[in-house]
Amino acid sequence: MLNRYINFRGLTNINAKRKWVEGLPFRSEINANEVITCLQDEKGMEYEVDPETIGQNTCIKDINDKKIYVGDIVEYICECGHKCLGVIKLGEYEQSDGECLGEKCIGFYIDRVKITPGEWEVNEDLTNSYNYTKNVSLLYFDISNIEIIGDIYNNPELLKD
Repeated sequence: MLNRYINFRGLTNINAKRKWVEGLPFRSEINANEVITCLQDEKGMEYEVDPETIGQNTCIKDINDKKIYVGDIVEYICECGHKCLGVIKLGEYEQSDGECLGEKCIGFYIDRVKITPGEWEVNEDLTNSYNYTKNVSLLYFDISNIEIIGDIYNNPELLKD
């Protein structure tokens, strides 16, 4: 039997600093008009978190042995040899490569945001090139090739041109 602990992370304000906490999410009623979102860690400690920042652990680690969560920004080399930047997401997506080309899929995937041209393509417009690598299952990639470089909440500037 597969024994796997599925956890999440979310940003909380501890001593006026935003900090990641890991655990299981739940909603807590403060009073009749107020409900907060919390995470409870393995030790039973409860933390109020911003519900917009909660992301599930993919159960996969990057090249630096860091847990990969939904909302992480990753750098990787796609199968065409280009350095790419993408966001880890969870949900329904249209597979744009592999044996499920054009099929609706559900699960963890990398949504490619940027692609860097090779030296021989410096003048080539890559805006619409390599669309086959736009949305690909996280399990499709060689994990030794993926590195977390930030997340969409603390490092949104990484996603800008």
